[in-house]
Amino acid sequence: MDKRESTASAESVLSTLTLHNNQTLAVSLPRNTRLIITEGAVRLTYAEPTLDWLGESAPLRSHLLHEGDTYLVERSQYVSMTGASSSGTAVLIEVAAATHVVKRLYNWFARFSDAGVAHADQRQSRGGHA
Repeated sequence: MDKRESTASAESVLSTLTLHNNQTLAVSLPRNTRLIITEGAVRLTYAEPTLDWLGESAPLRSHLLHEGDTYLVERSQYVSMTGASSSGTAVLIEVAAATHVVKRLYNWFARFSDAGVAHADQRQSRGGHA
């Protein structure tokens, strides 16, 4: 984990990607992934998210990001990253962890299942049927 990145949470996963000039990488990025350009420039190309139901016919969007720029992936999608700097490009990829959502769902289900068990126990102690 890169300790210099102050925005990274303890639960996120960080990766560094290095691209040469005109080298392309296509990758699937989950929602809320942050791309931080730490060196050079990179061109991001992806299908228009609101028209992804068109498949390969969806229009493509393209952004040129320079050193110091960040880009937040708002929806899970495939992204093509192309190095656009003669000296090379470095991209820090921060994938946000979704463990807090899973924990909240688990606690929510546990709370209701515990309440149901307690209610059934009360009925049994009074002589009712469960």
